[in-house]
Amino acid sequence: MPLTLMLIWDYDTPTGFAVSYHSRTADPMLEYTCTDRILALLAGHGIVSTFACVGKAAEPGDLPLHNPAQIRQIHAAGHEIASHSHSHELLPALSQAELRQTLRDSKAALEDCLGAPVVGFVPPWNRPFHHPRRLAFSGKDWRAGGGRWRHSVSSLCAALAETGYHWVRVHYRPVWQQLGRKLGRRDLRPLALGQYHGVYTLRLSYCGYDQTLTDWLATLADPGRDTAVVLYAHPHAIEHDNSQHWHHLTRFAQWSSDQRDALQIRFTTPSAWLAGQQQP
Repeated sequence: MPLTLMLIWDYDTPTGFAVSYHSRTADPMLEYTCTDRILALLAGHGIVSTFACVGKAAEPGDLPLHNPAQIRQIHAAGHEIASHSHSHELLPALSQAELRQTLRDSKAALEDCLGAPVVGFVPPWNRPFHHPRRLAFSGKDWRAGGGRWRHSVSSLCAALAETGYHWVRVHYRPVWQQLGRKLGRRDLRPLALGQYHGVYTLRLSYCGYDQTLTDWLATLADPGRDTAVVLYAHPHAIEHDNSQHWHHLTRFAQWSSDQRDALQIRFTTPSAWLAGQQQP
């Protein structure tokens, strides 16, 4: 049975840089130049992935805020396009009306750009973390909401269902996993699939492509089980000295090519994988 890998890129663009502490001083063209390098690498290794794009980047207009041509190029190369909100908003701080507005605006901008449906969503900063149905509680979300939890994973799914989305990448930690992290335990796990209000939740497995990831993936090979893993990174972060760096990405791409047969590795997108899960 295959080891299925879903790579998701958070395509923030300068719209996201403007509200991200770590990227405010970044070259406004960095996301686009890094994406060009990534697309060439993925094509060379036959890797399909997903790019979650802020809707504003898909709108007609000039660089650096708008780059609909590159989004069309990504789609034409066979990668899935998902929404990353319209302007990289912090969702736990939004009202219900504001949340639905960014979901609609982003979807409309991306679909107008591509002439194709967009059914996936990736929350900026992976938030909300709050998911009481899984005993995951977030003080950060409470503070962002002005002293209350405006949104949870489940309520986000309700808004996504109303606005035409089918899947969402989520990130939350139940209380025992939060405790484990404080004790220094690594937070590695295969995909946990959920569903709320008809929207599928794909729980994040790992950020980046370093040695820790490949060592862990090698332990997951099981001929009797189909295991899926959700990974994420940012295109501009291939220039950062962390697990998303270009060095790790190129090594991971070569490792996956070398181990493709032995570990039965296959790359896919969330929409393609979910379609396969729904087959009788």
